[in-house]
Amino acid sequence: MGGRIIEVHLNTLSRASSVKLLQNCSHKTLLEDDAVENLVSKCGNHPLSLKVIAGHLQSGFTVPEVASQLDRLPRQPEFSQRLQEMFTALPEQLQGILIKLSVFRTWFDAEAAADVIGCHRVDMKFELHYLKCRHLIEQDDWGQFTRSEPSRPSPQEARYSLHTLTRFFLQDNRTPPMAALYIQAEHNFVKLFWKRLEKIGKLAETNSLDALG
Repeated sequence: MGGRIIEVHLNTLSRASSVKLLQNCSHKTLLEDDAVENLVSKCGNHPLSLKVIAGHLQSGFTVPEVASQLDRLPRQPEFSQRLQEMFTALPEQLQGILIKLSVFRTWFDAEAAADVIGCHRVDMKFELHYLKCRHLIEQDDWGQFTRSEPSRPSPQEARYSLHTLTRFFLQDNRTPPMAALYIQAEHNFVKLFWKRLEKIGKLAETNSLDALG
């Protein structure tokens, strides 16, 4: 922080980290035996693949059972084909919105999305609901309420995200017009980032002056 940008190089997960991720996501204690090592190896130590496998382990399947049926699980080409069909079925305007939303790498709210897309916040909420109903974005339902009192949950701004596979699909299937929309969204995202940093800076300065009396 402190005005500096730090470059971080990401490498493939180690075998030990892969097993730990599998344990954490499946909520199971897995012994590091040959079956687990073979399963992790088949997943290529890829976090997304490990999370998919963890879902099966959490459902009650054993490591040998999952490993024996690994070839039957959905593969990347099948996901891409389904995503292509879903994307093509969208109106052209919503295709552009989804492309622009792919600039987000994590959760975002309707206000941030509206700034990046360049539309009114209420209109953005309707568009996000439309995309959510078509399973192209996810909504953090658990994060909508914080319980200040057990009987009175306080509603908070809903958060949304694009699944990693959806974002990768959008990155790999950009036509020149779509690429231009993405560049525009990147520009708006940077403006939003600096606007929020400026707000944080002013708030910190005000708090510092108040503390000094």
